Amino acid sequence: MGNGLRSTVVVVVGLRKNFDYDPSKRGKLTRLRCGNTCTVRTSIPVSMLALVLLSLVVGSQAFHSGAPRQACSSGAPSHYPGQVQFTDMPYALTGGAYTPGQPMQLTLSGDRPFRGFQIKTSEGAFLNAPAGTQLFQCDTNADTITHSDNTDKTSVTFTYVPPANAFGPISMRVSVVQTYDVYWRPKFVFLQENGDIITG
Repeated sequence: MGNGLRSTVVVVVGLRKNFDYDPSKRGKLTRLRCGNTCTVRTSIPVSMLALVLLSLVVGSQAFHSGAPRQACSSGAPSHYPGQVQFTDMPYALTGGAYTPGQPMQLTLSGDRPFRGFQIKTSEGAFLNAPAGTQLFQCDTNADTITHSDNTDKTSVTFTYVPPANAFGPISMRVSVVQTYDVYWRPKFVFLQENGDIITG
């Protein structure tokens, strides 16, 4: 069988000890004095190189089309590496009091741009997702709204319909991602029938 088309790849890596990779050793590391960084030069099939590059691109764009369904349980994005922020979230959900069974407009906004979000309601449903957003089901139909692209946003306004028999506070879990690796711990807010939205 022929060797096929191959490409030489040079990779510079940082190592905590003086090690370098010797392809002739079949993956074994040999102790060399190469400073804080070492150069790895090896030859791999072009097809394998294409797969490696594709995986890097896909990984860098993860979740650009919305929060995954895995986030339904906790609301926390599965971004790695990432830095969850435990300070007060600089974003708020506003919209005033609700009327049972009547559509209302809610707006998510803050003092800095954000790229992603997920809002899950405990009851009722979201309606007619605006551009840049999408609806999906975590527990019940259209009980969750999230982004559909990872462009910077200053605010997002969408429609929510509380149940016709709703009474008392309606809780919503709000998650916001500023950038891929900076996001806030999800917080709960409560819609009221006779008052503005309050934060739990």
